[in-house]
Amino acid sequence: MRLPRAFQRQLVPFGICAACVVVLLVLDTTYASHTSGLWYRVKTALENPLSGSHADKDLLMFVFFDSLAAYLFVLLIVLVSYRYLYNVKMLLAGFLFLMTGIFNLVYFLTLNDLPPAQRQQFHILLYLLYTVDLLMVGISPSHLPKVAAQILLASLFMAKAVVVAWASWHLIEYKGIMLASALRSPLLFLALNILAIGAAMRHSATEEVYYGGATAGLSLVLGVAYVARHDPPQILEILLVFSLPIMLGLFVGLNLFVSIGHRIHYDPLVKIYNRGYCDSIVAGKERSLGGRYCVALFDIDHFKAVNDRYGHMVGDSVLYHVGQKIRDIVVPRGIACRYGGEEVIVFFPDSALDQVKKLAREVVHAVERLRIPLKGKTKGGHCKVTISGGLACGSNGHKDVEDVIEAADKALYRSKQAGRNRLTVSRKV
Repeated sequence: MRLPRAFQRQLVPFGICAACVVVLLVLDTTYASHTSGLWYRVKTALENPLSGSHADKDLLMFVFFDSLAAYLFVLLIVLVSYRYLYNVKMLLAGFLFLMTGIFNLVYFLTLNDLPPAQRQQFHILLYLLYTVDLLMVGISPSHLPKVAAQILLASLFMAKAVVVAWASWHLIEYKGIMLASALRSPLLFLALNILAIGAAMRHSATEEVYYGGATAGLSLVLGVAYVARHDPPQILEILLVFSLPIMLGLFVGLNLFVSIGHRIHYDPLVKIYNRGYCDSIVAGKERSLGGRYCVALFDIDHFKAVNDRYGHMVGDSVLYHVGQKIRDIVVPRGIACRYGGEEVIVFFPDSALDQVKKLAREVVHAVERLRIPLKGKTKGGHCKVTISGGLACGSNGHKDVEDVIEAADKALYRSKQAGRNRLTVSRKV
């Protein structure tokens, strides 16, 4: 049985994590009884923090700070790329995992000075923080309006910073903490991981990206480390935990590579997908539309009059702002493409008519409220435009998509005839 394409993509990041776990398990099993060689040196240094020779301490510090540097590098990548890719999940992952990485570093550096009973509490807290990070990334949307994204990121970052600062202060001052019995339960750890994987896979299925597999893979690494817990932590658990920033870095890089690849299909003016990408969707080569789907066509009203009155520079600005407004509203549920001229087509995979109709009407009203700055000789003012829309739905995958587009086009024509600045739903849905 052939897996759906959305799930095939998830095998890549999950396979990387699974391979990492297998390699570390084999190394730990094979060299468990050895008392010489590099693996024994690493084992001694990591299992006995801040004790032993200066060389062992240097090795320990290298592992700690190298992992922290990996988190900082991941954060730098997502901060730089966010302006172009607008991926809230990646930015959130960079911030949250960096904060937990700082707590991780403080925990291991103070390990020898903590009584065993206190170590167990902080040990479990470390896993809870990583697991909550996965859950937050899993349930957060990939795309949000700018202000909403800033509020979400600031809120979660401040909340996480408070928790990490509180826990780190207790560690540095050698003050104990007492987690409630429910927080110490393995069932809670398992439930949080299942929720994180489920939420990420749901997003991955609709957007056809790698979040689900990456979350499942990181959850696997955390799960094996959790099962391998020991007081004090031993080499298998330590290396599994410190492999997290490397895995996260790989997935952020993979997401960046794939996203940049998609940018090749972007229209250079409107900054949404171009007609070639639209044709590949119609042909079933790029994205699966699923069993039930909808198609919306939008056209700028009296666009020729805008060009005649203000010039083509303003016309280009109108195309860009309208295209971006449509994209901001329909993503991630819909895929917006420039269909030709001043027309934008939006595909809504696996969507019911009632859901899409609400979004499509929101698009029409939002464009009506849009104030587009004038450029060139008319610089300093603004203009307003409206759009007309046509909506149609299909239920036979890619086999009838051309018919559905034609039905949406006819519905668009009826919107124009009825006075423009409105949405018409095809009678053939």
